Amino acid sequence: MSGKTGTLTRTALALALVTAIQMLHIPKAVSGALVNSILVLVYLFVGLRASLWLAFLSPLLALFTQHLPPMMSPLLPFIALGNCLLILTYHQCRKFHSAVRLMVPAAVKALAIIAGGALVSNLISLSRPLQAMLSAILGLQFFTAVAGVFCAEYAVQKIRKR
Repeated sequence: MSGKTGTLTRTALALALVTAIQMLHIPKAVSGALVNSILVLVYLFVGLRASLWLAFLSPLLALFTQHLPPMMSPLLPFIALGNCLLILTYHQCRKFHSAVRLMVPAAVKALAIIAGGALVSNLISLSRPLQAMLSAILGLQFFTAVAGVFCAEYAVQKIRKR
């Protein structure tokens, strides 16, 4: 399959895979790494536009599949932004050393989501303990992004050796 039909088909399959992962209700660290890996794989094999669509839609699907609790719904725009920034930053870093490709996009994604979380928690006046819990949850974003990029690049290496 090539052209627009192939791109659409591959993107739809990736979207279905992301939805299935979110519906399994596996631990957030595992599902986050898998989703981030799929975002990077779609970028590498399908293209930038497809991966950005997937990055934008995956948080909405997480809400619909109840992978993302309803109380976290104010963070949806920031999660989508973080996902898109992960892909855009990875795109900009694709020619750099692997350490840069792993760390910089993950840091940019995490900072965007953590900043959004701080903004939301201040707007709705969360208590200090809830803010600390939210920070811990959002801090996981960096590690799941690093793991996702690592897994995607490892998979690509193995695929290209065949």
